[in-house]
Amino acid sequence: MSEATGDRVVIDFDHHAAEHSRAAGDLGMGPLLNPIRDKCPVAWTESNGGYWLVTGHREIREIARKDQLFSSDHDPGNLRRGYQGVTIPPNFPVPLGFIEMDAPEHTEIRKALMPWFTVKAVAGWRPMVESMVTAFIDEVIEKGECEFVEDLASPIPTILTMMLMGAPLDRWRIWSRAFHGQVSIAPGLPERAQADAEMAGVMGEITELIAERRRHPVGGKPKDLITFLCETEIGGRLLDPQEIFLHCVLIGAGGIDTTAAATATTIKWLSKHPQQRDFLRSGTPEQMEVAVEEFLRLFAPVTALARTATDDAEIGGQRISADERLLLMYATANYDPAVFEKPDEVDLCRNPNPHATFGLGPHRCIGAPFARMVIQVLVRQVLERLPDYTIDHDQVEIHPDIGVNQGWIRMPMSFTPGPRVGSDFQIVG
Repeated sequence: MSEATGDRVVIDFDHHAAEHSRAAGDLGMGPLLNPIRDKCPVAWTESNGGYWLVTGHREIREIARKDQLFSSDHDPGNLRRGYQGVTIPPNFPVPLGFIEMDAPEHTEIRKALMPWFTVKAVAGWRPMVESMVTAFIDEVIEKGECEFVEDLASPIPTILTMMLMGAPLDRWRIWSRAFHGQVSIAPGLPERAQADAEMAGVMGEITELIAERRRHPVGGKPKDLITFLCETEIGGRLLDPQEIFLHCVLIGAGGIDTTAAATATTIKWLSKHPQQRDFLRSGTPEQMEVAVEEFLRLFAPVTALARTATDDAEIGGQRISADERLLLMYATANYDPAVFEKPDEVDLCRNPNPHATFGLGPHRCIGAPFARMVIQVLVRQVLERLPDYTIDHDQVEIHPDIGVNQGWIRMPMSFTPGPRVGSDFQIVG
């Protein structure tokens, strides 16, 4: 429902409402908001302290590319202007590193980290990820059933992220659960206290890892991101431990649950569409790459991120005042018919595919190449080794809150048992 109030369109909307999870279906919140986008791509809601809901692809692209006018800064200590970062309300107990920074600091840290996240660098990790996926499928393939989220979708990106950071891999189950809880349980819900406690434990581990690297520098070329951040001058200086800590929390948040969610959604959708499943199983790697982009468009694991207006502006015919908050609904922008032909249809050959799933502009997701690679490898092996898998859709559970990240708690899978094939990767923990 919407109404005109002065110069602004006002709607009754809360992106954290449990009703979105109940109505989401296979494709998440994105298409649920098509009517809002089609009627008014920029509208005001009083929920969560008040913010502008932005659902149009063109409007989101315009905001995302104007970093000076629409800030990502998170300043809980009110040392600058007191902005609240990229989630409404703030979703993590600490600022999320460089994603919640503006230029020039954001530019400097991103430039320094980019060599770790290029397509070429990520390709070097692919053999290890393939071996890891093989090992985890070996763990379940003789049983004829598994819990896909817990047994396959979550372990791979969690362990990969921890390897990248240089964290001990025997803690991967704890890290996975902690980051999962932060994005699946809204602040204020009773279960949030336990999720916050688990996250506090992981943050303590990250703090100790940083302290250890600083006590014992390795010299030479760093082999993990924590060592790199401890030993590399960025912006003409070494980062202090707290800065490194915040960047590491972001890398964990960005690398773990989002990729698991996108992979699980892909597997769930393919379970209902045997022709497309056969197409991908017999197709080329290039066809898999194109198809994965379509799945990322259809079900953006990061539903939306926020900005704060630094000055008065006009977007989509609405007058935005300085210090007002804006929520960029990427998931709905991905269904904008002004950009995508027949956006409500699944086209596994759609190319080009300028979806907003990884964000747009200078703050777009630095880890996108890792996410793409993991999804491609895991989906390929599931189709090849578990070709007749089925999902118990009556028992699937979606996040109770999909306002920031939309993903899955539980996804029971069954299949014809098969043989182990062996892997060089050793599962620990």
